[in-house]
Amino acid sequence: MNAAGYAVCILIVACLGLCLALSVEQSRNDVLVGRVGSLEADNSRLMAASKERDRLQTEISKMDQDHTAALRAATDEIETLRATARAGAVRVSVRATCPQLFEAPASAGMGDDAGPELTTDAREHYFDLRNGIARVSCQLSACQQYAAAVTGSQIPPLQNCGEDMEKYHGG
Repeated sequence: MNAAGYAVCILIVACLGLCLALSVEQSRNDVLVGRVGSLEADNSRLMAASKERDRLQTEISKMDQDHTAALRAATDEIETLRATARAGAVRVSVRATCPQLFEAPASAGMGDDAGPELTTDAREHYFDLRNGIARVSCQLSACQQYAAAVTGSQIPPLQNCGEDMEKYHGG
């Protein structure tokens, strides 16, 4: 073979090597493009999860503010009632009947038209109990709403905090 033949052979081998190198590089690019696509899909899922987390945090924060305000309002109402009762402007009455233990003569003793009423200590305990009931009611309602928000389920609340508190306290 002459020099021109060697040059053509070298040129053909160089072209084949270049084609092989380009083929390998194209395969690497295809793999990288596949990885990029997979990473973009992962990124999209993570972004959606991040948005959902942010939505839940906002919702939970709003629930917390609402329940804290409702608890504060219930506590303020009870404390106002307590102060009013202490001042003597209202009385805490008890619906009660006393069993007739014996027949007393009509003229014995003094007539007492006042209904049964709590003692001062019992009245304070009554308001403490009302505060405790209001606090636990609001906490339970908040836990139910939190669980419903996190799980996405519809948990029916046992009661609504701050709504018609008298219904739950016998007021």
